[in-house]
Amino acid sequence: MRRTTFSFSILLALAIALAGFAGSSVPASDKPKAEELVAKHLDAIGTAEARAALKSLNVQGNLMTKFLRGGTGAAGGPFAMVSTGHKILMEAKFSTSNYPGESYAFDGEKKTIGFITPGQRSQLEDFLNNNGEVLADGLIGGALSTAWPLYDWQARNARIDVDGLKKVDGKELFRVSYHPRHGGGDLKIYLFFDPETFRHVKTIYTQQSQSQMGSSADRSSVGGLGGGGSNLTLEEDFGGFAPVNKLMLPTQWTLKYNQEGLGGGSTLVEFDMNIDKIQANPNLSSVTFRLQ
Repeated sequence: MRRTTFSFSILLALAIALAGFAGSSVPASDKPKAEELVAKHLDAIGTAEARAALKSLNVQGNLMTKFLRGGTGAAGGPFAMVSTGHKILMEAKFSTSNYPGESYAFDGEKKTIGFITPGQRSQLEDFLNNNGEVLADGLIGGALSTAWPLYDWQARNARIDVDGLKKVDGKELFRVSYHPRHGGGDLKIYLFFDPETFRHVKTIYTQQSQSQMGSSADRSSVGGLGGGGSNLTLEEDFGGFAPVNKLMLPTQWTLKYNQEGLGGGSTLVEFDMNIDKIQANPNLSSVTFRLQ
C-alpha cells in the first residue's frame, strides 16, 4: 500500500513538472506590443541598411477596373506609381472616353485628386478625396511606396493599437488599428499582418455615412447611391512577395470598393493591379507630385 502511494506521488510530481515545462514553451502572449510588431514587419521588408538605402520607388503595370455591382463592364490600361519620402503619385491611363483612368497625388503637403469627367470622380478617387489622411499618411499602396507610414509612424504622431489575431478570409492575421494624427473622423483603418512572416497583406478601411456620399459636386462619384447614408468598405490585398533590391515587396495589389446604400442601392468595384516592374531608387527629380 505504501509502495503504491509512493509511486503515485512520484508520477504526480513528474506530471506537474512536465506540465510546467510545456507551459513555459508557449508564447507569453499572442498580442505583441505595437513597437515589437512594427519592428518585425520592417525586418520582413529588409534589413535596416537596405531600408535606409531606399530613397524612391517606381511601380509599373496594368490596372484593370471591373464593375461588379451597381454598374457593368470593365476598363483598363497601364499605370505607374512613383514615390519618394512622403510624396506619392499614381496615374493610370485608359482608352475609354467616359472613364479615362485613375489619378491621385500627394506632394508632402497637399493632395490633388483627379476627375474622370469635370466634376465627377471615380469611386477610388472620391474615397481618397473625402479621406485625405489615407493619402497623406501613405497608407494607400502599402509597402509599394516609400510613404508607407510604418517606416516612421512615431515621427508622424500616429497611434497603433494591436488588436490581436483575427480571422480574415479564412486566415488568422494580426490586426492593427491605425489612427492618423490628423483626420480619422468616422473612418476606421485596420492593417493586417501574417503572424509567421509579419508581412503586411491587407488593409481594410470602413466608414459609415449618415447622409448620402457624393451629394455635392466635390463629393460626386460614379455609381451614386440612394439617400439615407451608406456603409463603405475599401479593401487592399497584397501578395506575391518577391525580392527587389534587397527588399521583399508585394507584386500583387488589388483594391475592392464596396458601398451599401442604407436607403437602397449598392456598388462593388474591383481594381486589380498587375505589376510588371518595381524599380528601386529611380531618379524622380523631374516628377511633380501634383496633378494639373
